[in-house]
Amino acid sequence: MSVLQPTSDDFFFFAGLYFYIEATGRIMGETASLESPSIQSNGNATCMVFYYHLYGHSIGSLRVKVGDQVLWQLSGNQGNSWYKATVPLNFDGIYRVG
Repeated sequence: MSVLQPTSDDFFFFAGLYFYIEATGRIMGETASLESPSIQSNGNATCMVFYYHLYGHSIGSLRVKVGDQVLWQLSGNQGNSWYKATVPLNFDGIYRVG
């Protein structure tokens, strides 16, 4: 796990976009979901790379799934740092990452 220390939102400048979900004041059991467009794969090895910041006592879980298969998951407070995650996506055909 690589630890990164962004000094501002400019940390994500290279990607152009980021998602933010405020955990403070949420009700236990609430969820937020993001889903990729359909991905066409011929079975070649590929991966999804993203950065995450799971900080605070209200943090639940962050999961990467294809269908019902959980490919990556982390739960709870991970400290006030940014981390890089790399998730292998070794699928053949059309699929969506959620």
